[in-house]
Amino acid sequence: PNDYIIGGDPLIVVETETPNEPPTSTIHPLPTVTYSPTFTVTWEGQDNQSGVWLYDVQVRDGDGEWVYLQHSTTVTVSQFAGQHGHTYYFRARATDRVGNREDWPEEPQAQTTLDLSSTFHLSVGAFFADENCNGEWDTPITATGEITLTQVVLHFQDEAGLDVVSPTVGSGWEFTATIYAGQTYRLWAESADHMRVLSFAWPRGGEVYTCTYEALGLWPIERGYLPLILRG
Repeated sequence: PNDYIIGGDPLIVVETETPNEPPTSTIHPLPTVTYSPTFTVTWEGQDNQSGVWLYDVQVRDGDGEWVYLQHSTTVTVSQFAGQHGHTYYFRARATDRVGNREDWPEEPQAQTTLDLSSTFHLSVGAFFADENCNGEWDTPITATGEITLTQVVLHFQDEAGLDVVSPTVGSGWEFTATIYAGQTYRLWAESADHMRVLSFAWPRGGEVYTCTYEALGLWPIERGYLPLILRG
């Protein structure tokens, strides 16, 4: 009663599948010229069988060597920071879920050149002694009030402390200079007893920026003095 009898003709099943081809990937197009020091790079991939698992993304600066921007990642977006006048090239490759990896493309898949330069025009009509540091010329103009300052030493410097325009001495200032996005610039204005430092930074190149002051107040310089001790 516990015997089993299997009848019928024998059947042989042969399983076949198409070869698992490597996945494909590409970098999305970038603008020919980029005016921001930091920009976004995106990519995508496709695999019709097991699906894309990981991406490698590389960047090349001009004729330099390829270096990794992302390695063995699942993300499809990355931020990149570059330098003015440099051209950057990008390429991607994908790996699927069974380990098939595509070859690096022979040519870059996207490229862009950074133009971070802009024109900056500054105009200061006058300098005054802003004794209460409120930014307004609101005290009667007397010998002891918020007087006009005439012998003001003026510098406009980049973040390395280098003069962008020739320094001068005067009661006002006007100039036009080339500046670069991603850098911080400083206007130094100093008289015998007053001083002011203003910082400037711009997000993009390819622009014309203008800054105008009818009158700019300089703040009192706080000086410290050591006691003089006389010994007999």
